Amino acid sequence: MVDVSDKTASDREAHARTRVRLPDEAAVLISDDDIHTKKGPVFATAIIAGVMAAKKTHELIPFCHPLGLDNCKVTIEMDGTDVVIDCRCKVHHKTGVEMEALTAASVAADDALGGTDEGEDVLRYLVDRTILGICAVEYGIAEQALFMTANYSGERKQFGVPIATFQGVTQRVGDAYIDVQVMRSSMWQACWRLDQGLDADKELAVAKFFASEAGARVVAAAQHVHGGMGFDRDYPLYRYFMTSKHLEFALGGTQESLTRLGDLISD
Repeated sequence: MVDVSDKTASDREAHARTRVRLPDEAAVLISDDDIHTKKGPVFATAIIAGVMAAKKTHELIPFCHPLGLDNCKVTIEMDGTDVVIDCRCKVHHKTGVEMEALTAASVAADDALGGTDEGEDVLRYLVDRTILGICAVEYGIAEQALFMTANYSGERKQFGVPIATFQGVTQRVGDAYIDVQVMRSSMWQACWRLDQGLDADKELAVAKFFASEAGARVVAAAQHVHGGMGFDRDYPLYRYFMTSKHLEFALGGTQESLTRLGDLISD
């Protein structure tokens, strides 16, 4: 490993580009600047893989310094039948980020997009586990939001009594509890099938549907019960709500999950 202890930290940036030429049979599948399959969008998954690879470059390539990247942006655009993948990495450090940018661009092009022989299997593996990870994080957010709401409603008083004693609040929190349990059960069912090497397409579609649908209901209920407190940026619930909304639509929201499930059942 190169000794950089005497160097001065500075702003560093690197740009790497890879180009993948698609066969005609694959190029015709492109719509809205992506290849959409029942398992999810191909390019969106490749971008996730590229960013994750950039963050793990020091584990993949010997003698690379571990870097806490300030920014890593992977973009994928079409140039005729060519897929052009650009990665830009930034960091304030004593060493550069060239290897991180190259790793991200290479992984997005090779490991995520794969070749004619392995591309479908690679995509299936990545999308399945990415969806499952989204469901797991969404479940954790919803569970914590429910816990905070239960505590808050027991402490917040109105008309001299805790608002948790009001029938409307009790029903809302009770519905949120049921939603959290549904999210938990569907997520673990999909997780178990993947772990056992079984087909989990339907279970993942169900888990993602509940993560999006039930997750949105839980964080909305938490905000309503908290009132204005929930939108205070210094209060954790605000961050939970914003993260939940992002995950709700990542790799397909409620309608996309239902459409995917319907296609799988009809097949």
